[in-house]
Amino acid sequence: MNRTPASRSDSPDPEAGPTARLSILGTTDLRASDGRAVQPGAVQPKRLVLLAYLALAPAPGYVRRDTLIALFWPELATEQARHALRQSLHYLRSGLGREVIRARGDTEIAIDPAHLWCDARAFEARVAAHDPAGAVALYHGELLDGVFVADAAPELEQWLDAERLRFRRSAASASADLSANADAAGDPGTAIAWARRAASLDPDDERILRVLVELLDRHGDRAGALRAYAAFEQRLREEYDTAPSAQTRALRARLSQDVPQPAVPVIPQSAGPVTPEPATPHPSTSPAGDQATRTTGPRRSLALAAIGVVAIAALAIAFIAGGRRAPASGRELLAVGIISIDSSGATALDPNVLTLRSLITADLSQLDGIAVLSEGRLYEMVARARGSMDARDHVLDAARRSGATELLDGVLRVRPGLYRLELQRVELASGTVRGALVIEGSRIGDVVAQATSRIADAFRLAPPARSLGALTSQSPLARRSYELGVRAMYAGDRTAALRHFSAALEVDPNFFAAAYYALAATSLAGLGETLRSQVESAAAAADSAPERERLQIRTLWASLSNDPRTLAYAESLASRYPAEPEGRYHLGYALVHAGDFPSAIDQLRAAIAADSALLASALSGEAPCRACLAMQLVAQTYIFMDSMDAAHRWIDAWSAAGGNPTNVFGFRAVAHDLSGNRAAALAVLDSMPATARAEFAPDFLIESAIRAGEFEEAARRIAGHLASDDSHERRIGLWWDVIYHHTRGRLRQAAAAADRFCAASTSPPDDCAQIRASALVSVGRFDEAASGLVRRLSLPESDAPGAVGLHARRRTWLLTHLAQVHAARGDTAALARIADSAASAGRRSAYGRDRRLHHHIRGLLYSIRGAHVQAAESFRVAEYAPTYSLTQTRYGWGASLLALRRANEAATVLDPLLRRTLTSVGSYFSQAEVHFLLARALAEAGRHQEAREHLAWVSHAWEGADPALQERLDSLRRALPPP
Repeated sequence: MNRTPASRSDSPDPEAGPTARLSILGTTDLRASDGRAVQPGAVQPKRLVLLAYLALAPAPGYVRRDTLIALFWPELATEQARHALRQSLHYLRSGLGREVIRARGDTEIAIDPAHLWCDARAFEARVAAHDPAGAVALYHGELLDGVFVADAAPELEQWLDAERLRFRRSAASASADLSANADAAGDPGTAIAWARRAASLDPDDERILRVLVELLDRHGDRAGALRAYAAFEQRLREEYDTAPSAQTRALRARLSQDVPQPAVPVIPQSAGPVTPEPATPHPSTSPAGDQATRTTGPRRSLALAAIGVVAIAALAIAFIAGGRRAPASGRELLAVGIISIDSSGATALDPNVLTLRSLITADLSQLDGIAVLSEGRLYEMVARARGSMDARDHVLDAARRSGATELLDGVLRVRPGLYRLELQRVELASGTVRGALVIEGSRIGDVVAQATSRIADAFRLAPPARSLGALTSQSPLARRSYELGVRAMYAGDRTAALRHFSAALEVDPNFFAAAYYALAATSLAGLGETLRSQVESAAAAADSAPERERLQIRTLWASLSNDPRTLAYAESLASRYPAEPEGRYHLGYALVHAGDFPSAIDQLRAAIAADSALLASALSGEAPCRACLAMQLVAQTYIFMDSMDAAHRWIDAWSAAGGNPTNVFGFRAVAHDLSGNRAAALAVLDSMPATARAEFAPDFLIESAIRAGEFEEAARRIAGHLASDDSHERRIGLWWDVIYHHTRGRLRQAAAAADRFCAASTSPPDDCAQIRASALVSVGRFDEAASGLVRRLSLPESDAPGAVGLHARRRTWLLTHLAQVHAARGDTAALARIADSAASAGRRSAYGRDRRLHHHIRGLLYSIRGAHVQAAESFRVAEYAPTYSLTQTRYGWGASLLALRRANEAATVLDPLLRRTLTSVGSYFSQAEVHFLLARALAEAGRHQEAREHLAWVSHAWEGADPALQERLDSLRRALPPP
């Protein structure tokens, strides 16, 4: 009974007029044209499937009664079966209206599509119209999921199985199309997310599997690509006793032949992420969740704005124990150690003698077949152990902990007119000398080139085409300043480090490594004008640098300046130098920033694994630590994804591993508070070290009180800040005063508080423009709100003039708030223009939220027009993360679903908004509004007790609120039945 897809026109959009509704994709629901649920008698399984069978009939839609009898009542006598059919049709007509089912003579019946909207028919129409976004918005799961018809003919079950497969494959194909579209648009995170969904819907389709594998590999997650292939191969073997096709196996072989990814530590499945919708703070910059720039208000150095580091329980012992690891991909990993200088009898030294180790490292890094530990990584490992780069034992130990298999060291003897280099290869596992070589020459550059060639011969590799050492002209003075800077940075003295890096760049403006470490030591803003100019010049000239240094500085500069090329640079760095954690960390950060959270977690775990030998000594320190930053970012990512249980497990394991107590306490307090356990959060706060508590507690306690509905406590704490003589403390009070009045529904007072904040603020003007605009909109002063944002948009950029991505991020954010103003007054023409401008600006930003925000603005436009299906889809696509994005996006999504009478879905969408930090969110969107809309959704879904709980929170918040809000509250109270 497998039938071809119907070719007749789609059922009418339910928004076009009153029609009955049949939902059979995922959620099964049947409603009359007035929105009421059809009585249970009409929706028993056999009648529901009968209605679906008629609704999905091919054009012109008529089905013979005899066919229906044979399928649904094969065991009954003819008259009994006809009576059963008539009775079923009677029930359906009584529930839906007689016009829904029409007859042609006495032999045929059909559904009238003008009076019954069916989500499966609408899905088919979207597929036929090449509208994959519209199609996947309608596909919520299996056709008639869980529905079984007893006493039916086997052919009906075969038809149902075939239709389920057809719809599932169509949804997979639509998801694959969306993946291709996102990939073409330069949005790899979304492309991978859609490819994963396509593969989950049609796990037997090798074409989809190959697309997913190639996407994961191309965007830096080779480990994920190999896992996807392995799972597919195992499925074919276990279920079909066969193997993948030759084309798919060839893809797998190519992945194996290329440079594999380093091993990823095993993580307990219970700590895995939830499946997200396809940014995050960089370790050197303040994060921006719902705000483009956030330096005022809370000093949330220990909350989500700068959450601490996390470890995992399964790795805690390994982290502490350290130990040697095999190099990535099984290749040799060489380190260049101490090369002492014996210059007795020499009248003068070539300046490059003092940088000999650097020259040899640069040359060896060109060899294709072995990996070479970067000089910076060796510095880092020695400094972490509080060792000296001049002590051979310290260097040997650092090389071992870095995973190196061999170390080169020796002596350079300088005589008049002659350089003699004596090198030995030390096997680090045993300490034995594997070989030695002696090179002589009249120029140091020639000696370096010969040494590289001889070492290449020892590994049966081709020597590099040219010697970087022979061409190097970097100043020894600059190299010395650079070394002092690296040592200072890993000793935790960033001020001294930046001073040394600046001195190195002053001597050699193209000293790429010094520029890179200056960036790594702080943020763009923290560099200061002189050093930032030096770093920017070096970054601009990085194309002429050796590959490793070029990729390092390009990746970090792009990351800090929010350049859309960040992901591509990070992928190249991680792929070319997989033995070091730096590339993995940058790739993980770039993926989080783009919104591809599962892939990001894989890369960050790889960075942790690559740095495990360093981690035990780094966890409690203050100096830079890639593994520490990676663990922090994994924990943040779990919170962004609303996977709070996983976040709690990470915090616990990090604490057990001996992490920095200040960060552990702050992270744990925030996680408890977001999870709704305020008592536990306050207990953590009480046990926090005094210095950290003084920094962390003021803002945290205000936010925690507001979230819990303890408004008197919040008001008392805010008043204390406002009365302070300290200007910073007072600005904190002014910021929270706006949020407090907004939450309490006292909108005029919130607007006045915003004016006071702006008058006293020395913070970035974007903060003032945004918080004031939101307050003015709430009291209907639209022109003032719009003019303030437009004025801010017209001002020239004042910082990092070369950072186009940062400017694009700021512009996109301000345009979105301007769109909120125009949406509030119903100006659709302005919204259309702003959406196009936001799309253009967003493409110049690496931040995944910015690239999606134009969809939010289009969602506002659809909502005003009453096109709620399109609005819901636009808001869904605009979503960056459940608990870390523009709050109005998820709110608009939930409101659109509610308008479509999909109340349970709306409640699910809205719930994560309760676990967002209020630090910036509360300045433009009230937590009370979230509780109110959630109460409405739960009430309409029939979940009355839950609705009453949220309504009680709003009632308390809106005591003394503006009259219009009181009226809304009273209306919802009346709609709820008495308890």
